[in-house]
Amino acid sequence: MWIGANAYEQALRHLRGFGVVGVQEKFDDFVSALSTRYGWGAILQAPDMHKTTHQLPVDEAARTVIEQRNAWDLKLYQAVCSELETATQ
Repeated sequence: MWIGANAYEQALRHLRGFGVVGVQEKFDDFVSALSTRYGWGAILQAPDMHKTTHQLPVDEAARTVIEQRNAWDLKLYQAVCSELETATQ
């Protein structure tokens, strides 16, 4: 696997260089942070669209492969979520 600790650390450095970073499940918070940072004023809340109402079953073998192949992505996502949580406290 070509992605490793070096790529992960580089990705974190790049993300920390952005003025605002967010995650999809907190999209409204992200838009609010953009509005505050750039002085946009009041922003309408985005409507919920294309929400999945059910999940397709994934067998454990497939889930394990998915988790293994996305381990660095998950680690990066968790780091971003942690930093967002710390920033809002």
